[in-house]
Amino acid sequence: MAMAVPGVMVFGLLASLLLNEAFAGARILRVAILLPWAMPAVVSGIVWRWILNGDYGILNSLLFQFGIVHDYIPWLSQPVLARISLAVAHIWREGPLAAIFFLAGLQTISPDLYSAAAVDGAGRVAAFRRITVPLLRPTILIVLVYETIVAATTFDLVYVMTGGGPADATSLISWYAYAEVFKFLDLGTGAALAFLIAMVGLILLYLRVLRSEEQH
Repeated sequence: MAMAVPGVMVFGLLASLLLNEAFAGARILRVAILLPWAMPAVVSGIVWRWILNGDYGILNSLLFQFGIVHDYIPWLSQPVLARISLAVAHIWREGPLAAIFFLAGLQTISPDLYSAAAVDGAGRVAAFRRITVPLLRPTILIVLVYETIVAATTFDLVYVMTGGGPADATSLISWYAYAEVFKFLDLGTGAALAFLIAMVGLILLYLRVLRSEEQH
């Protein structure tokens, strides 16, 4: 969650800012960006497992051909690299949905506000900070809560890419629940309740942070 959620938020916001601009091929680019999210999670996991394979993966092949590495890297066999790889795959899959949400929020902002800001001498960065971000806060909250829940409950990518390994490095709570039920035959009612309480706590925390910012 610490890697995936910020990555999805940043990717989605940057992609939405790009898609919000009028240029040739914008519609084609929107479809291309949305395709990873439309792809089934199992298929996405298989694709990334092939890409990151330590023996014949295309990523290692490209890095080796360009002289960036001298030996193939076992991306999914080392705990830290496995976590990073799983986070990248998650961002690639969930980022497009966040981009669509942010794009919908951007298109509700009146262009007159940016015109007035430009007349007052505000640059693009200042307009982004003073206009875009404040007006996108409701959308940001929705995406933040949703992506936090999705990142915490991701199972398909873990099952296909790493199987919870290596050494339980990618054993998310969803995988832990699966292992407890189907491997150890423990229903894990307490774990499920704890998970629900944690999710409610995170949602309440996000709401409180947003409310305190609005008061200031």
